[in-house]
Amino acid sequence: MIFNKNSTSGFIFYVEQDSLEIVNEYKYLGVLITRSGSFSKAIAQLSSKGLKSCFAIKKYLSTAGYIPVEVWMHCFDAMVKPVLLYCSEIWGQDLLHTTQDYLKNFVNTSSEVERIHLKFCKSLLNVTCTASNMAVRSELGRAPLLLPIISAILKYYSRLENMPQNRILREVFNFETDKKFHLRNIVKYICDAIGIGFNKHKFSTVKDIVKFNRDTIEQLYFFYEEEWFISLSPQLGNVEVVINLEHIKPLSVNIVMKNI
Repeated sequence: MIFNKNSTSGFIFYVEQDSLEIVNEYKYLGVLITRSGSFSKAIAQLSSKGLKSCFAIKKYLSTAGYIPVEVWMHCFDAMVKPVLLYCSEIWGQDLLHTTQDYLKNFVNTSSEVERIHLKFCKSLLNVTCTASNMAVRSELGRAPLLLPIISAILKYYSRLENMPQNRILREVFNFETDKKFHLRNIVKYICDAIGIGFNKHKFSTVKDIVKFNRDTIEQLYFFYEEEWFISLSPQLGNVEVVINLEHIKPLSVNIVMKNI
């Protein structure tokens, strides 16, 4: 496979006398990779698998009588979420590339994996698909899956920064660091936006990595809580929305962080 958005015709590779087939996509370690470099097909495939897992949970639990909401959500986190977020530290960067100010899209994120999450939550609450996403997440104390995706990206980045310079992966990571969507620049933008000082040299020890991950992820969730309240405020003047939201539980960072 040749990574090129344009035509790959004219290229022929040989192993001895045998020509190699040039393909447009290839599944590597369970993730579908395309020659364009986009992970949109991989995300769609993981979302489809996650939806099947949701159906399986409903099939087996629906005949068990009354099941507490906490059990349903625990099953989602244990059986669906790992499927949806498989390798998200890699393809999750693709989601961040789709919008200039992706941190401002926390509350209203609408990625394919998040739609599966919301579909399950709305089904659990027995509300229509047009119900307020914010109300549904708030009632269940859920955060968008974009948060654990960014958390995975931050952890992956810290491992790369601490990786020996002679590793191939580190050499690739050091390539074109001035590009806007280079992973280091993405992490710097996140850290600046949530008020965490960024220093690429703070990963010399395991203790430094652990502290960076803990502090950044905790601040990330506080940032989401602030964005949640900011997004909620304009709706308070709408009587219909207020009636729909009047029984919502207050969003708690402590509750939300348990869902990471």
